Amino acid sequence: MEQVVIGVGVTMSCILVSGLGFWVAEVLFTHGRGWLREPPHSIKLFAVVIGTGALVLGVVLAGVCVWAGAFVWLRVFQTFREAFYFALVSYTTVGYGELLPPGEWRVLGAMAAANGFINIGLLTTLLIEGLGHVRAGYHRTVHGDDPPD
Repeated sequence: MEQVVIGVGVTMSCILVSGLGFWVAEVLFTHGRGWLREPPHSIKLFAVVIGTGALVLGVVLAGVCVWAGAFVWLRVFQTFREAFYFALVSYTTVGYGELLPPGEWRVLGAMAAANGFINIGLLTTLLIEGLGHVRAGYHRTVHGDDPPD
């Protein structure tokens, strides 16, 4: 039960980090909406993919660092490097299996994986939203109106 409580706390910390990432993206999309919808669209599509990809990568790495820090603080792993590697492999649900926490801490690894699965899914919506702004501008340019919902 202790692992579940700790895991929920770490997961909530990662969700807070993701929330900050969503806020940054929303501010950028809100302020850049007009620019994103004006021609030329191809360069803006490129900029949205690169910018959103960088933001998503930063949020994912921040979440991995939160988990790695928790693993080191709990002495699940002796070094931050080991903890970071395990957290990255778990968070991204790759799960190679060559580095495992001690048996009494394995529930946290599964919680890191669940947290990563949820966050990566949520962060994908950032890319879709950004591309939607560019697509709406392209549709307006080509067809003279907003795209259907």
